[in-house]
Amino acid sequence: MIVIPDFLSPEESVLVLNEGNFQWGNSSTTLINFKTGELTNNLFESLNSRPLGDVLNSFYKDEELFLVLNNSQKIERMKDPLTIAHSPIEGFQSPRYIAKSNQGYYVTDLYSNKLYHLNTSFQIQNEIPLVGWGEQMQVWGSNQLLVCNLTSNFLMKLNTESDQWIDSVQVGDSPRNIVLDSQNRIWVLCEGKVYPNESAGSIWCINPDNLEVLFSHTFTTTSHPTRLQIKPLSNDTIYYLLNGVNRFSAGSFDIPSSPYIPENGRLFYGLGVELSGNIWVSDAKDYVQQGDVYRFNAVGNQLSKYQVGIIPSGFVFY
Repeated sequence: MIVIPDFLSPEESVLVLNEGNFQWGNSSTTLINFKTGELTNNLFESLNSRPLGDVLNSFYKDEELFLVLNNSQKIERMKDPLTIAHSPIEGFQSPRYIAKSNQGYYVTDLYSNKLYHLNTSFQIQNEIPLVGWGEQMQVWGSNQLLVCNLTSNFLMKLNTESDQWIDSVQVGDSPRNIVLDSQNRIWVLCEGKVYPNESAGSIWCINPDNLEVLFSHTFTTTSHPTRLQIKPLSNDTIYYLLNGVNRFSAGSFDIPSSPYIPENGRLFYGLGVELSGNIWVSDAKDYVQQGDVYRFNAVGNQLSKYQVGIIPSGFVFY
């Protein structure tokens, strides 16, 4: 029997997003109180009496929580993970990420060659042509949106008042993640291509005003960094996965030569950072059995470990 908590504990709770297997429809969410150790698997399904969907790719959190279900062509929306979900937002081919601007919400897509603009009632207001696969986005200023175009290897800039593309800059192969640092600079993580035409991953620092490249670092051809994150609020420390958890100061341009939390035989797949600087990282194991998530303190010492759902990949902190 699953026991569902009746309230969230501020700064003590994390919602783990379990991606699930492609076409298996086994995405799920796990709620953990990391002060008490209490854990609830299959939370969404238990609250809503229906499955979450197929491939939980990403989330966005403001006053509400948005869960993007890539292969179910929908976005689930709720006030917080302990509330019943609204009717799903639909009309996409294969949604990837959602971001909020002053003009509404934007959704990238894998197959549609479009960027979707949703109004505040969560209806599709506009479909903006985008050749290729759109990934993460970052709002800049009052009326601009920066979008990673994985297919073309460009970072693209949209005017959100006109929904017109106004600028772009070429980066490395397969740009996927983007964050904004404390000095108002954009960081883009490019994973590089894999077999059969393998190419190196890279990290780029860019001025969002004019898209000038301020710094770039290219890894070895067989190195493919993932899951770019930045420390919340301070926005001064950057993290990513590559043979473990890596980090560096956003102001130093000093890319580490080795991880400070090594994998040690695990398959690190998801990454999250608490306000305190504590680190959460997931082990996807064999991509079939239930995965584990680990909590480390800021210096890399393990604090706890939990068994969650299949392919844990994201963390939402409360």
